[in-house]
Amino acid sequence: MKGYFPPYRTGRPSSLDNRTALNAILWLMRSGAPWRDLPERYGSWKTVYSRFRAWVSSGLFEQVFLELIDDPDMENLSLDSTIVRA
Repeated sequence: MKGYFPPYRTGRPSSLDNRTALNAILWLMRSGAPWRDLPERYGSWKTVYSRFRAWVSSGLFEQVFLELIDDPDMENLSLDSTIVRA
């Protein structure tokens, strides 16, 4: 995943690493909470939001999703009559 994240540009380097920022974004998407309700363990919500906007603008999420759907892992796929109506 290292090659997907855009390089840091200007200013003081952030103390928030990319992994923590991505985990914070995933937590927000799963929980449906507003940005301001981000737990403190993920850092400032403003920093996470800025990183999110930069990644959206750079097309990072599109690249990651395209990579994930390119080679789906069907090893653990299981369908039976409780899932599919006959």
